Amino acid sequence: MGQAFNTTISYSYALGDVAVTDADGSVYVGGLVGAAATVAKIDSSYAKGDVFVATAGEKYVGGFAGSIDNLSRVSNSYAWGDVSVSPTVASEGYAGGFVGLLDQSSLSYSYSTGRVSDQTLDATTLGGLVGKMNGSQAFVLNSFFLQYSGSSLQGVGTDADATGVTGLTQAQFQDTEGFMSLAHGWDFQNIWAPPSSGYYPELYALSPVVAVMAGSQVVSYGDSASALASNQYGGVDRYLLGQEGDSLTLDPTLSTSYGATNDVGNYAVSVSGVSSVTSEKGVAYRVVYVDGSVVVTPRALTITADNISKIYGDLASLSYSVSGLVNGDQISAVTLASDGTDGRDDVGSYVISASDASGTGLSNYAITYETGTLTVTPRALTITADSLSKTYGDLASLTYSANGLVNGDEIGDVTLVSSGANAAAAVGDYAVHASDASGADMANYSITYMDGVLSVLAKSGGNDSPGAGRPLPSFPMAGFIPSEFYAKSFYQGHGQSIALQGGLSGQSPSGEASDAASAAGDGSGSGAGSQLAYGSGGEVAGEMSLTDDPLLTGAVCFSGTSSAMICSGL
Repeated sequence: MGQAFNTTISYSYALGDVAVTDADGSVYVGGLVGAAATVAKIDSSYAKGDVFVATAGEKYVGGFAGSIDNLSRVSNSYAWGDVSVSPTVASEGYAGGFVGLLDQSSLSYSYSTGRVSDQTLDATTLGGLVGKMNGSQAFVLNSFFLQYSGSSLQGVGTDADATGVTGLTQAQFQDTEGFMSLAHGWDFQNIWAPPSSGYYPELYALSPVVAVMAGSQVVSYGDSASALASNQYGGVDRYLLGQEGDSLTLDPTLSTSYGATNDVGNYAVSVSGVSSVTSEKGVAYRVVYVDGSVVVTPRALTITADNISKIYGDLASLSYSVSGLVNGDQISAVTLASDGTDGRDDVGSYVISASDASGTGLSNYAITYETGTLTVTPRALTITADSLSKTYGDLASLTYSANGLVNGDEIGDVTLVSSGANAAAAVGDYAVHASDASGADMANYSITYMDGVLSVLAKSGGNDSPGAGRPLPSFPMAGFIPSEFYAKSFYQGHGQSIALQGGLSGQSPSGEASDAASAAGDGSGSGAGSQLAYGSGGEVAGEMSLTDDPLLTGAVCFSGTSSAMICSGL
């Protein structure tokens, strides 16, 4: 075709050679079309013949088209023929394995394999794929040309930095999986039959080719692969020149070396079988086999720092848990870190981080580290008010003891109180209460306070006898003096009277009533007086005196011949 002007061409091909030797002016020569111009579209087509031009004028020569210009588009096409210009009068021209001039137009998913030569032109006007590319909207997308040994041709003759075009050796072109990995955007299921040894890519629509592709799958490390399978593309369903209603049968063999214990990586799924097959209606189809793969990806592995607690002052023992290990793989160590592990760390919550796991087979895992929490709880501390005694009339000096302090912590102060601490506290036992401990580190303790006992003791001898104002405890008096007192020995010390406030009725062992009020001398029990105390055999054991001493209100005291004294009613 001389010129494709604002037209669409699909599923077309040309097999013959093209030669132009006698022409005046500019010439546009290509294996399929001389010029594709003004929004022309050409798709899924090819030219296999050689192109030869020997003219004196301006020349645009390509294995597929002389020029593609003015917003035209060519895609999914190829040219196999050689392109050459005979030595005549030197003149401007551009030659490319696919197209001589690409002007404000695009070429995508296409290739050329022919040699390009012209001894009359400067080498910069020759390109392995495109002779000259011109205009801001001109571009090449994912296309290739055959790079012959010893040739220095670049993809675009006038642009060494052009993108979208790649030169390949024949071995690279005919490497099935290798070429497919380079040919981004090429449709090998519906348009292109992949290359194979001895064959370049071909179009399903125009060539009797079947592609058998092993299915690929992705599995996680440790998982088994699914059943192997293959798919068929092209063949009777795509070949436009085949017989209607035709069919063919293939039974490929599939195998893989992958097993569930294999490491992360890619494992081929090989597919093989007959190199050609004849359809039911007698059409011979070439068979291309494309291996698949089992892609083994890292398995998810989660390493979690365990949540733990410890008591303030103790060292923490950090640990971790693992979820996701398979195939007998093991973790030998994990770095665990937390600010709360030391015995001196305060009460509170601290993050535990996990990292840097080591062990066997871990390169097969995508490891996620989860943090844990270390909780430092208060330590038990017991503060006990010390038990102590003092003599009546003295002040008490209260103290305490502490059990549970660690880390050199100290108690600054403790509040100690007791109703028996002052000098006037009567003889007896009093609780000593401890509370409100203070100190720099007390927040790290759970404090228990224990009471102590303060015993107030009577002064002894001389003027310090109980009759001098210190009541001594005994059991209460009511009515008659209990008989057990009668056996006691009593003593009235140093002229000091033993006092009783109020009246007293008593009875001697013989049964004589002894009225305290009468003994007091006024009959009311409010004065001072005395009467005898009797022993258990009726003998006089001592003297009981009555007085108005307010410190001995309600008491009855006996003094014998020894230093012992007993008071009751306090």
